[in-house]
Amino acid sequence: ARVIRGRHSETAATPRSASPQAMLHAGLHECLGQGPGDWPSVLGFALSAAGRAARERGKPVFILKLKNRLQELGQIYGFGLAAFGLDPKHVITVSVAREKELLWAAEEIVSSEAAGAIVAELGAKEGLYGFPASRRLKLRAETSKAPIFVLRHWSQGGATAAHARWRIARL
Repeated sequence: ARVIRGRHSETAATPRSASPQAMLHAGLHECLGQGPGDWPSVLGFALSAAGRAARERGKPVFILKLKNRLQELGQIYGFGLAAFGLDPKHVITVSVAREKELLWAAEEIVSSEAAGAIVAELGAKEGLYGFPASRRLKLRAETSKAPIFVLRHWSQGGATAAHARWRIARL
């Protein structure tokens, strides 16, 4: 995967002089593909970044998914996680029915400080994720220092409070 463009806002958690690598270890990050076939690249980018952050913290990675997306994309193959630097024993997957539950779970997990990183996969028709929801996640991520990677459908956009928005395309 290659990063096409990243938007970065200066905060105490991510100073302007921070490298992209250091920036990925904290805060709220949105990962969007450039087209419908970019989802594997988006997921790979998020898993790789989450794995690095979690290893530094010595805590597990939480992967949050919508149940209806499992039919379309399938479940993550545990032994395949090693390609992204993740040990399957340190990955916890959570499947929920609705977007509201996914956002609530992300907030609660990051607040508990049990996670090294969180990867939250939103559906193509997200309705609740926007500026207020992203602001809540951002504030909680800053408090716990665990990064949250929100994977969004390629056609979604709009203003959010994320520290960075990564647009990712397959090679």
